[in-house]
Amino acid sequence: MGNPFFVGGKIEVEHLYEAVYVCCQTMNEAWGSFFDDNFAKKILKWHKMTKLVNFQHSCEVFTEYKESAMRFPPVTSNGDEPKRELGTPYLLQLKLVLQSKLNYPEAEALSKPIGAAIWEVYGLAEMRGDCRVMNSIEEEIADAHRELIGKDT
Repeated sequence: MGNPFFVGGKIEVEHLYEAVYVCCQTMNEAWGSFFDDNFAKKILKWHKMTKLVNFQHSCEVFTEYKESAMRFPPVTSNGDEPKRELGTPYLLQLKLVLQSKLNYPEAEALSKPIGAAIWEVYGLAEMRGDCRVMNSIEEEIADAHRELIGKDT
């Protein structure tokens, strides 16, 4: 998808509708939309029905939604030495873990919301002892520590 919300560029109102439409569906539904001859008509009809009030605010809300869905959980070291960064793309790593460790069929792994997939993979890693996801108290302490360090520099 060449939508500017994901690849950069000037955002027009139709890009917002397209991004929201695609993100509210499973991968199979969204993929099928691209081969639907009536896709553009559906987006236009939806646009007319919803009458977007504040385009800039709506873009900001969608951007925050997208960024929060892709935000990683707060993680601390498990004490082991850091491993080298993997060379494969992160989305591929997510898909492989969902399939090989959590036994998702490929279609389900691809349709999993990315935020849920990230948390499941990190949850599994924490259960295996590969990392430690911070609880709310540890996260508050880390935030306070970062704030203190930022003030001293």
